[in-house]
Amino acid sequence: MIQHRPDSLSRVALWILLVTVVWACSKPASDQPPPSIQLADPPKPGAGKTADAPQKMEFRGPGTLVPKTVEGWAISSAPRYFGPANLFDLINGGAEIYVEYGLKEMVTVDYRDKSTAGVTITLEVYDQGTPLGAFGRVARFLAGRLDPSDAGKGLSPELAERGIFGSGDLIFWKGQYLVHLTLLDESPTATPESINAAGQRLLPKFAAAVSAKIKENPSLPSELASFPPEGRLARSGAWLKSKLAGLDELGAGFTVRYKEGDTHWTMCVTDQFKTPEAAKTNLGQATAAWQKKNEQTKRLTIAQAGNRLVCLAQNAAPYLADKKRDELLKSLGESLSKK
Repeated sequence: MIQHRPDSLSRVALWILLVTVVWACSKPASDQPPPSIQLADPPKPGAGKTADAPQKMEFRGPGTLVPKTVEGWAISSAPRYFGPANLFDLINGGAEIYVEYGLKEMVTVDYRDKSTAGVTITLEVYDQGTPLGAFGRVARFLAGRLDPSDAGKGLSPELAERGIFGSGDLIFWKGQYLVHLTLLDESPTATPESINAAGQRLLPKFAAAVSAKIKENPSLPSELASFPPEGRLARSGAWLKSKLAGLDELGAGFTVRYKEGDTHWTMCVTDQFKTPEAAKTNLGQATAAWQKKNEQTKRLTIAQAGNRLVCLAQNAAPYLADKKRDELLKSLGESLSKK
């Protein structure tokens, strides 16, 4: 867990500069998952193997977290390993975001149970290098949900805050690892209802088996606790590796989404700049970049808090009153100063 301690606000005024500019919010296509949490073009059992690939039961790196059996289900394919250079061979159209968030290596295996014909459970374990990278990648799966608060419903208390459970899919992060489980039923009698029921029954058992092998268990990033609680959408916290609020000038940072009646807004905190002076410089550059976009229906307010920048964005009316917007940003900046 990487934690930062911002400079004291007694030495650097919170509101060195407060600029309300036009907000243009854009997200990469990879930020817009379908209601289910399937990967784009999800890998099929055995994907990525070549005709002459050796079928060796090798368990190394993330493979050491792979259970050999889970309640009668046994590995039916040799572990396959992929890294940043060839993950595209396994995931068509979704590999780059894992690499962006620090992928070192991943492993995938299939499980089958002789008593359950036609059903395959696929396990993927991604070593994202750091807990922050694993958290950041999982959070991006929820970017397209209007209300992500129930994403972990059906999971154990340990995984509910860091997992996503859908029909035939389960994703969670723990330590520096992202774990993705999928259930595929190719039997002729399979229905969406039967697949969902099987997933609800089986996937949490696999998740628990993998989780037990991951000893490191850091908490959520401490920055997320600094965001105001009023109107906050649960499970909406995220860490963007770059282009916070769509701006190169803001770089990486954390975001949390809010809703109050018909009013929606997003608050953000940049990662720390080297000095308060560097933060001030980036504030000016970010302001100029947004003014150039000149999107009249969208709003962004940016302020400096020590050697970080904080912001509040709205995509459309109704907008927050100026006073409330400024109070929320001030509260966020003051909370960061106490960390």
